[in-house]
Amino acid sequence: MIPLLRVLLPSLVLILVTLLAVLPWGMGAHAQSVLALAPLTTLFAMNVRRAHAVPDWMAFLCGLLLDALTNQPLGFWALIHLVVYGLAALAHQQSTRRLLSRWLAYVCVLAVTTALMWLVESLLILSAKPWQPLLQAATVAVIAYPLVDALMSAVVALPMRRDSHLHASRG
Repeated sequence: MIPLLRVLLPSLVLILVTLLAVLPWGMGAHAQSVLALAPLTTLFAMNVRRAHAVPDWMAFLCGLLLDALTNQPLGFWALIHLVVYGLAALAHQQSTRRLLSRWLAYVCVLAVTTALMWLVESLLILSAKPWQPLLQAATVAVIAYPLVDALMSAVVALPMRRDSHLHASRG
């Protein structure tokens, strides 16, 4: 049961965060921009701690789900999710044992991701999209990252086997 939970739980949490991000919370458009970054923050926080905690295909499917639920062109969020997935894999290869190093890696990943989001959205509407809402959403996401990182550490840090302590005591 525990190994299956270790494999499935990060993906289930990402699906849940994606669904929660699109709920009509009665907030303005700027708040919805912040909520749209929540699945990306979750994806990064889990995959930077444990490589492939959320598989690439699940990141892609959650991106497509977000596309469908937010009326974005199909593939927009899927592309962004895959970019975050790849950058989290690169950050995982570095020494990311400390919160500060993961946080700095997240700031770099979010800067690249937000610039890509702005560029793609601007190309889609054939004019420069205002960048201030993205900057505000990214600022809130950076501030919220330590909390998300702490919550996702519990999701990713499940033991591999329930009976691992039994094997260590056997001679």
